[in-house]
Amino acid sequence: MKKIIISGGSGFIGKNLSKYLSNKGYEINILTRNTDKCNKLDSIKYHKIDFNSIENTAKIIEGAYSIINLSGASIVGKKWSSKYKQEIYNSRINTSNFLVKTINSLENPPKSFINASAIGIYGNCADEILDENSKIGKGFLADVCKDWEYKAEQCNSYTRVIKARIGIVLSNNGGALAKFALPFHFLFGGPIGNGKQWMSWIHIEDLLSMFLLFIEDENLNGTFNIVAPNPVTMNEFAKTLGNVLRKPSIFRVPEFIIKMVLGESSSIILDSQRVLPKHIENYNFKYKFSFLNKALIDLFLK
Repeated sequence: MKKIIISGGSGFIGKNLSKYLSNKGYEINILTRNTDKCNKLDSIKYHKIDFNSIENTAKIIEGAYSIINLSGASIVGKKWSSKYKQEIYNSRINTSNFLVKTINSLENPPKSFINASAIGIYGNCADEILDENSKIGKGFLADVCKDWEYKAEQCNSYTRVIKARIGIVLSNNGGALAKFALPFHFLFGGPIGNGKQWMSWIHIEDLLSMFLLFIEDENLNGTFNIVAPNPVTMNEFAKTLGNVLRKPSIFRVPEFIIKMVLGESSSIILDSQRVLPKHIENYNFKYKFSFLNKALIDLFLK
């Protein structure tokens, strides 16, 4: 049984991924700062990460087939004070740096290091079509992602490095979708902001399948946009969500209200990123959910 290490297994993606890979027959070991927030599955082993000792962490990682790094303080749900922005930055860069140093200390390093990043690296790009070769944007999230990926690239030459730039993940088991859908259930649904901003999304099942491919296909390396091939504008997203839920989509939330409530973190919702998954499509990855309507029907009506 191949051993997989997941750093940051207590988050939304980590919980889904650890269960998914365990069901696929992998031995899952979670490295986390807080074991209380993780799935409690008998098939999964949990370890509190010790940032003061590369040696202790190396003992856990030794013999692993792949390491997946999902660590990082949440970027949603609260305003970004100067102190919290530093926490967002440090929790990603410091953890990646620590994991890379640990990997490089091993006699038998893992075959791959899969480091989460985000499409926020492209910044706010209006209608520009973006792929993995597009330039890095400006802004706090872009800077975080740039430094995050740079740390991941420092692995030794024996370990494949995958930089996974994740878009908006749609799931009925956590994530942003429930928050988008809540106003619709009370008949107050509608677009957020001017509605023209592009949303690059992916169904959780396709994300999990991609991570499995990253683990198993030793020909894959480099940067991958983890998004569906058909991004939509916020107007399209709200209209499609309303149709699937059979609720009206007429109450637009003005941009100034979002900025007033969320401050700088409103960029997560208001920035426009029209991102295509060019790299993964070159490997003939088969999406189960390429179009938003089908994805939402699966998540709400099945």
